[in-house]
Amino acid sequence: MDKGRLAAFHELRGAMHRSYRGSLALRILLITICVVALPLLAYFLYAYHQGYTARLNEIVLRLRALGEGRSLLLTEMTEADLRLIAIIEELTSQEGAQPPLEKGRTRSLILTSVAKGGGYAAAYYITLFPGGKLIVTAASDPTQVGTDVSKDRFTEEVVRLGSASFLGFGSNTFQESGDTFGRFFYVAALVPGMDQDPPGIITLARGVDDLIADLLSSEESTYTVTFSLLRGDGIIFASGNPSLTLQAPSSLRQKRAVAKKGGRAIYEPLFLGIDGVESIGLEIPVRGTRFSLLITAPESEVFGVERRQLYQVVGFFLLLFVVGVVIALWITQRMSRPLTSLIGAMRRVSDGDLTAKAESYPMGFEINMIGNIFNTTIESLRDQMSRAEVERVQRETLGQEFKIGREIQMSILPHKMPAFPGIEVAARYIPAKQVGGDFYDVFVKERIRGDGNDLVLTVADASGKGISACLYSLGLRSILRSYCGASDKISKIIEKTNNLFCEDTGMSGMFVTALTALFHPETRTLSYTACGHTPGFVRRKNGSLEVLTSRQLAMGVILFKDVEEETIQLEVGDLIILYTDGITETHNDRNELFGETRLLGYIRAAAEGSVDAMADGLLERVSDFRGQTAQYDDITLLVARVL
Repeated sequence: MDKGRLAAFHELRGAMHRSYRGSLALRILLITICVVALPLLAYFLYAYHQGYTARLNEIVLRLRALGEGRSLLLTEMTEADLRLIAIIEELTSQEGAQPPLEKGRTRSLILTSVAKGGGYAAAYYITLFPGGKLIVTAASDPTQVGTDVSKDRFTEEVVRLGSASFLGFGSNTFQESGDTFGRFFYVAALVPGMDQDPPGIITLARGVDDLIADLLSSEESTYTVTFSLLRGDGIIFASGNPSLTLQAPSSLRQKRAVAKKGGRAIYEPLFLGIDGVESIGLEIPVRGTRFSLLITAPESEVFGVERRQLYQVVGFFLLLFVVGVVIALWITQRMSRPLTSLIGAMRRVSDGDLTAKAESYPMGFEINMIGNIFNTTIESLRDQMSRAEVERVQRETLGQEFKIGREIQMSILPHKMPAFPGIEVAARYIPAKQVGGDFYDVFVKERIRGDGNDLVLTVADASGKGISACLYSLGLRSILRSYCGASDKISKIIEKTNNLFCEDTGMSGMFVTALTALFHPETRTLSYTACGHTPGFVRRKNGSLEVLTSRQLAMGVILFKDVEEETIQLEVGDLIILYTDGITETHNDRNELFGETRLLGYIRAAAEGSVDAMADGLLERVSDFRGQTAQYDDITLLVARVL
């Protein structure tokens, strides 16, 4: 090969190397996988999933049938024992008035007869003495009489639920051969006392070793099925696999899942690890008891065929992947021209030329689509820049409207408190946004009956923030002022105001909390109603505090009838503090609330200053507490002193 051809060969190889090393080859490979390999893989995985789901449903149905059939015997046994306990209760209730010792002997005879005749290992009568003491007062086993079972969890559960069942290990002292140890099934029920006799618990216990052996016996099948009996506390009481006996659920990595559909229990399959073997299982609660059956089968035996199919699918997918790589490398060379055009257009755009476009070429395939998307993106960018300019102008206009709304709101709120005999008032308002939903009002009300005037004090907080809350709160203020001229009782004023305000709120969900008070200067009394509002406070001259509140819903929710009104007698020097929750719910950067405790502490400390100094000082204390944290709620404060 001459030097010219050799140089050309090396140049071509370098170009191919650069092409494959760049992102284009990876993109083409990804396209190949998405277009060819992934749909096929999805199809095979779907088929595998369908087969797996069908097999799983089949297993669940079979395990459920096995579990429900075997648990039926325990359910029937429990019901039979409860019926027998009812009979024993009837027999013991016929004892009549007897001394406690004689009554215990009679009950013991009844229990001994029942235990021997019914094949029970033991029967007990436990008396519930005053003070919560539980003592065995009669039993088929004389040695158990007098036993204190107050701390027994089983008896505690019977007292709490009325009846209960329990599986446990114990001894049977009623066999002629002596004590025998085994597994027992206890059923107990709470029975009422008769003739001033305290209530008691009747307990029946029977040996269930043979029954459990039958319940947990294995089934003939193509896969191994293991049965385990779980107690109410989740411990495996007995199992067809002896190594699992007395293990806790944590050792099984078990997740219980029982759903309800149409009143019928739907048992979800459990995926567990048992002795290092991944298994599928089902937990069937035994009706009428606190325990259940756990039926398990190894996954490797149940899903062997499905897993072999999965391995075949994975192998086929890997083959397609290799073929896709080869095809992708070939397509890379054919796609270089449209990609070069796209890169050039992107460079011109990066230099500020938003009129640049990518050209399409034959064999461009997805690269042509990317170029089209790029062109669309640039056009969309130009449109968005135009819209952004329009939106900027609109935001400036809206900001100006908010500013006007704030000016209107601030102009309506009373800045100068009315001069009124017997009281001085200071008020402050800080909205969380440019306009807010809080408002306060202080105005003189002329009495309808009699001579003289009263002073109306109100603080309110509308739900939400912004223009909507502002409009509703100012509307409520106007209604309240109007109805103040219709009655001298604050309860009637609030009732009429709310009922008219409800027509405005309708189904909007908007409501306003408010505390409105009427100060009578001649008697120095304060009549008030709190409609779902934070409590106000009266700080007496001697330092004691009284709360101003009443049980009334927020305004705008429902129509009011018979509004609750409270009246408090004031003295010279007493302070009245009304506020919204924007003060107490202010939080700092550690998410701590300013709270009522800090508020009351400030009121006690600054009680001797002027009302204006107190209001400014409290807001300064709240601001210092909040620090750099944003204000999330409107703050309204009204401080008044009786002169």
